[in-house]
Amino acid sequence: KYQKPEWKPEISYTEEEGIGYLNIISKDERDKINYDSSDNNEWDIRLTKEIKNDLNIRMGAGTGKFELAGSNLKRFDFQMAAGEVDINLKNTSVPDLRIKAIAGKATIDLTGEWHNDMHASVTGGIGELSFILPESVGTRMEFTGILANIYAPAFTKNGHTYTNEKYGFTKETMYIEVFGGIGEINVKMED
Repeated sequence: KYQKPEWKPEISYTEEEGIGYLNIISKDERDKINYDSSDNNEWDIRLTKEIKNDLNIRMGAGTGKFELAGSNLKRFDFQMAAGEVDINLKNTSVPDLRIKAIAGKATIDLTGEWHNDMHASVTGGIGELSFILPESVGTRMEFTGILANIYAPAFTKNGHTYTNEKYGFTKETMYIEVFGGIGEINVKMED
């Protein structure tokens, strides 16, 4: 649902070589834009669990909540210019994760069961970045170019590399690279 006519999304679907491409674009190209807290542009998109999906999301500014727990994802690629976002990827076993948050606050929940390795590339800007990771999966995090306080009490630090106690001892492994960032990074472990 959207409140302003100019927010009506453009929706297109094409197929190429048996692969479907759904594009949903919502732009506001007015010269003078004055948003306030009552503005709302809400989408409810449901994905089938029968096939693997690639999600590529670009968010300008605002608040976003992505409830993708249990989704069948091959890749999740998310970029945000400014705002606050909660991304729930619990029980997805998404093998390829890319996130870029320029300014604001981002929380990424990767808890639950994992059936494969995950390779993640996360680029931070200015603000707060929080990870919620499963205790039962070995995890290695590499931090590069960070001017931030890193709070990861369940991890052992060796230079720019952080590993949990399960790293090297589980079938599945999470490899998370975090680039850049000024602010705060929190890493929490949960079952």
